[in-house]
Amino acid sequence: MAAKRPNRRYRQFTERRLVILRSAASAFTRSGFTRATMGEIADKVRMAKGNLYYYFPSKQDLLFFCQDESLGRLIDEASTITKTKLDADEQLRAMIVSHIRTNTEGTSPFSDRNSEFRIEHWSDPADLFVNAMKPYYLTNA
Repeated sequence: MAAKRPNRRYRQFTERRLVILRSAASAFTRSGFTRATMGEIADKVRMAKGNLYYYFPSKQDLLFFCQDESLGRLIDEASTITKTKLDADEQLRAMIVSHIRTNTEGTSPFSDRNSEFRIEHWSDPADLFVNAMKPYYLTNA
């Protein structure tokens, strides 16, 4: 038996939630979680602040769903990478690059597509990460 296609009302609701999540992620990135307001998020999606609460009961819920969506995409990508025949160190490198791309190049629905931290500015994003972590590992070894 074929799966039922979600009705139009449900699809519109989910699409609207995604638009709100993108707006919230942008506001959190720009202003920080504590300074971003539900009013600012609602204004960006041309919605009354009260209507926003129909989709998300609180700003904390917005943050949770933003993180949940991004983490889900990262887990899916990591799962794909682990199924490759690459060596473990190459898989780790691919996961680091994927994580950086997801958060800087617009492959995440919540990333800033105009980011100045685009991956092409780095010779090797994985090396950048490893070098950034060296002081931590050297002092805690």
